[in-house]
Amino acid sequence: MIVNIFKDLNNIKNYLILCIFIPIFFTINDGFYNANLIDTSGSLDLFTKPLPISVILCPVILLLSFKNNNINSKIFFLFLILVSSIFILNISFLEFNSIKLKYFLQMIFPISGLFIGFNSEKINLKILFYFITVFIVFQLGVTLLSGYILIRANLIFFTVYQNLQYVSTTIIIIGFIIVLSKENKISKTQENLFIILLTIYASLSFGFSNLIIYFFGISIFFLFKRKVKLKYFLFIILSFFLILNSISKINLKSNVNKFQHDRSYKPKQIDKILNLEMPNNIQVRINILMDFFEQKFKIEEIFIGKKNLNFFLQHNSSHNYFLDTLLINGIFFPIIVMMLIFCLLIYNCRRNNNIFFLSIFFFIFAILIENSFKVAMRQPYSGLITYFFLGYFYNSLFAKKF
Repeated sequence: MIVNIFKDLNNIKNYLILCIFIPIFFTINDGFYNANLIDTSGSLDLFTKPLPISVILCPVILLLSFKNNNINSKIFFLFLILVSSIFILNISFLEFNSIKLKYFLQMIFPISGLFIGFNSEKINLKILFYFITVFIVFQLGVTLLSGYILIRANLIFFTVYQNLQYVSTTIIIIGFIIVLSKENKISKTQENLFIILLTIYASLSFGFSNLIIYFFGISIFFLFKRKVKLKYFLFIILSFFLILNSISKINLKSNVNKFQHDRSYKPKQIDKILNLEMPNNIQVRINILMDFFEQKFKIEEIFIGKKNLNFFLQHNSSHNYFLDTLLINGIFFPIIVMMLIFCLLIYNCRRNNNIFFLSIFFFIFAILIENSFKVAMRQPYSGLITYFFLGYFYNSLFAKKF
């Protein structure tokens, strides 16, 4: 009977893990999040900022993992000691003000996904595939039936917060992780139809990083998984860019901002990309990066974060996760993340029979691109899922059962 109880708890945990991929949000003040417009008159605080449901689910999943003795307690407590040390050292040596505390906590939460991934059994990729497919079809359907060519965030029943900026990229990454896996238990016909859906979805997201990540994913899929001849692959890519170019010329509705719900959308950027010009937002990020390297760090600030956050506040962010983390928390967290990535990459090359061989290569490229120009790993939804897959893939390479 006790064995059955633990099996039931494990099944509940696995279903809850699948639920963290659902991009449904809530606010502490108003509950279930369903709005047409973001109030941009002031900054959103903890009580008004939309949070993903994974914020509620993660503590439950971690508790169930402890119940089943799944969590590697040594790794978990080493992490707690590291976080506590940085926190105490900041209070002791730096001015740990409310701004730094907010960003400190914002960076800590997504890392809980790492421990969930470390201790997860094989997730059911087929169920995850069906979920992602249903979500993409639903979002595209609502968008196109509304007469829009930019994927809508307000989907009648709920609103996807940071729809274009982070969530759409995360959906594309999850999609390719599934189809690039060797044992996703999905037929070739289903894969082909899903690739068509992902192509339309990426085209209508109009994101620079989305297009780069899509292009890399589609390249791996056709050249290495399907082993399509190069001339056919080039034809497929050329067709995609012709479709993208045609879409970019269509006049959007004048009230597009009503439903796109994302301040990151700039319609002229896609034209610059297609004309092989540098988009303005990418140039801004390069300029910020150059400014960053002119910053001077004291020795203690390298390890526990910078005391003066004027640079960070001036630009609202460095728009680079690794630099942001270095500014706020010091060098430890970027080193930990890069060590995990390095281990995944090197060991993946040695075990090319791993079921996630292609998925891991794609995933590493995707998170490096996404977090070099944005701060996806600091966001509750995209960050948690990124850290989850970091832990999950690490487990797939180093655990004996794989």
